[in-house]
Amino acid sequence: MAHKNKIPRFDDAWRQIRRQIINTAATEGINFFKETFDRQGFTDVAFTPWEPKKRQDGYKILLRSGDLQRSVQVFNKSEKHIVFGSDMEYAEVHNEGGRVTIPAGIVRADLPLE
Repeated sequence: MAHKNKIPRFDDAWRQIRRQIINTAATEGINFFKETFDRQGFTDVAFTPWEPKKRQDGYKILLRSGDLQRSVQVFNKSEKHIVFGSDMEYAEVHNEGGRVTIPAGIVRADLPLE
């Protein structure tokens, strides 16, 4: 009786490798964006430091509570793209710029605006 050689399932192996690559890229991306908070600047082609805070209060830029840094997450991932973001209300203002309107009568806002 002859033994049959088992043919490897290359399709399954390749799908698993692709999933691992996507998951590794997502993890590396999250780490990259979180490191920008520690480095106090962003690296594209070269490192660009963030502008210094107008109010020196002993905290690094965007790191008073650390909530924004911890909120960095993957919103969507596929073989073609990975979307990173934050669900913090004030994340877009810090990233894109803009104005924050504080209603009349509020003396102090606990928003970590820089």
